[in-house]
Order: sequence, then structure tokens, then C-alpha cells
Amino acid sequence: MSAANKLNLERVISESQPDTGFIEDAPVPLGAWTLGAGTIIPATGAGVVGASTVTSTGVLNVLLWNATADQTDTIRLDWTLPGQFKSKNIGQGEAPVLQLLIKARLRDTTGSATANADLALTATASFHSVGETAIGALAAVVSNTVGAVDYAEAAVDGFAWYTFDIYGGMSAAQKTALVPLESIQFVVAPQEAVGTALALEVMSTVIRYRRHAGLESMSSR
Repeated sequence: MSAANKLNLERVISESQPDTGFIEDAPVPLGAWTLGAGTIIPATGAGVVGASTVTSTGVLNVLLWNATADQTDTIRLDWTLPGQFKSKNIGQGEAPVLQLLIKARLRDTTGSATANADLALTATASFHSVGETAIGALAAVVSNTVGAVDYAEAAVDGFAWYTFDIYGGMSAAQKTALVPLESIQFVVAPQEAVGTALALEVMSTVIRYRRHAGLESMSSR
């Protein structure tokens, strides 16, 4: 059998259509978040942003913005894009994905509050890679309305997943520059005061990104 007719995995790969990669979710513990200043989030009551539980039973932790918290009361997460991140310059398949997913709800702390229908959570990001001489800032703030309905103090319902499309908020130049092992800082806050007798709770956070599925060539191993 001639060499040209042998099954050659490397050749099949090189002649195949570009891979689209696959989506991966990276859960982020609530304890990884800090206040906007970089300090540990205190227990609820010590500040307008605090660590609490979803009910008075002490089960399931949440991060909580109290009634007076507003857009100046931020939390932040310092993170690094995995080395397998599918950047724009890898292959010709599906576009890169970088999203922040937040499970949140608005809670009525007295049983007689009025929901803040305009209340939204906002997310922005800063990023830096090796060789860059400046910190990049997300071109557009990403937001989701979370205050249309408020839920009872002792209840555990009302939580929903909200997707913040960080990659979608980037400029064309930022999308091109985003590469694996990029240092990223996510910043989240309500866009206005939470509202009288209300509390904004976050139970879980996840970073979703597209990984590439490429293999190295034999010559590069």
C-alpha cells in the first residue's frame, strides 16, 4: 500500500472543515467574589453588600444587596481565560463565546414591598494579556432586568438564570485581541437603588466560554 493511501489522521484533520469547538461552563463559587475594592464581602448587616443565606434556615448562601445599595456598590471577580479558549484567530468555525451567568432574584423583606420593575443587574469587564501596555475596558455595559417581580422573605422561589454576554459587549478590536490566558476582571452591580424593603440576591455564578477542539500537528509535538 502506497503512503498516499494509508489512513493518515493528521492529513484528515488538516483537510477537514475547521472545528467549532464546544461550550464549557466553569462554575464560580460565591466566595471567589469580592467587594469592588477587592476586600472580602462581609456578612449581611455589615455593609450594603453582604453574604447571607436564601432563607432564615441558614441553607444555601447568597450574595445580597440591601435596599439602599445602588450602582456604586459593586462586586468583582478576577479570573483568567483558560488556555483552551477558542479565540477569534483559531479556526473558522463558530464565533468565540464569553458569558457571565448569574442566578438571581429580588426579595421582599417585609411582605409589603413594591417590586422595582426597572431594577437591573449590570456587568462589565476589564482585561489584559501579555504584551499589552494598557488595561482594556468592555465597550458596552451588559445588563438584565431582574426586578419585575419580588418574592416573599421565607420563600425560595423566584430565582432565574440571567446571561450577560461579555463577548457581545466587546468592540471589534477587543474581540480580535481576546486570547487564551487573558486576565479578566468582571464587575457586577445593580444599575440603581434596589428599593425600599427589597433585597437583590445572587445564589450562583458561572462563566461560559467556547473551547477549541483542535489538535497539534505532529511536527509541533
